[in-house]
Amino acid sequence: MFREQRPATLEQMTPEEWRRVLAVKLDAHLLGARAIVPPMRKAGGGSSSPSLPTRWAW
Repeated sequence: MFREQRPATLEQMTPEEWRRVLAVKLDAHLLGARAIVPPMRKAGGGSSSPSLPTRWAW
């Protein structure tokens, strides 16, 4: 169903493949934020993550 060997070119990519690419990339940010926010809060703050907008963390 999805190309496994190499990314499709824009002309070859199906809407389903495009949605999968977006989902993987966006989900990674959400899951990463969910993983780092609790320890940051427990520690009383700290450095911010470059991929985590400040308003999400606090």
